[in-house]
Amino acid sequence: MAVLGMAAMTALAGCNLDRSPIVWSTSVEPPLVCPGDSVTLRYDTAEGGCLGDGCPDPVQVMVAVDGSPISEGLTMHGASNSSTVGPVTGPTTFTFSTTGGRYGSSREPRSHSVDTLIPMAESPVALNVGAECSGDAIVWQPVDLSVPTFRSDSVRLVRVCNTTSEAVSLLVVFGRVSSGGFERTWTLVPGRCTEDLPPDQGSIVSAAWIRP
Repeated sequence: MAVLGMAAMTALAGCNLDRSPIVWSTSVEPPLVCPGDSVTLRYDTAEGGCLGDGCPDPVQVMVAVDGSPISEGLTMHGASNSSTVGPVTGPTTFTFSTTGGRYGSSREPRSHSVDTLIPMAESPVALNVGAECSGDAIVWQPVDLSVPTFRSDSVRLVRVCNTTSEAVSLLVVFGRVSSGGFERTWTLVPGRCTEDLPPDQGSIVSAAWIRP
């Protein structure tokens, strides 16, 4: 047993084993942008040094956006690089893939997702606070708080302000009351606003009413 072990060690001693780690890192920054912004693609294909008989085929990096190629490939031997791509107009997936290099094309492609955030904006809403009576009571009037007219996961109700000349009561329903939702009521004097609503409330407004 000892003789076989020595023979194996002698045979291995003559090999040029490359124990350098595989390094192939990619990133897309930033992961959240405003529509029309650009992102930076970064990639590092370092695979250690070249071996005795010369360098292997260089690595070629390809980048695709939502499945469509945006780069025909950058050829490099163990190098890092970056590029700027844009404008990004909506949720986008960038996929990096490689060919060539010491380890061939056996590594799995790497994907990075970029989402878009619609900037905060104020949208005036007509409150229709003209008093309407029903018997001895003042009735609630519906208010459309679903503006802007386009809907997105990035759009939510932040606050409601009273820009009229009289005090109003505001009733907002969050979600469906029958399935765990709830109601909130505010009395807003002229120029007064509700407190800022947290995302888990402002994103689930289902109905609202106002009365003077």
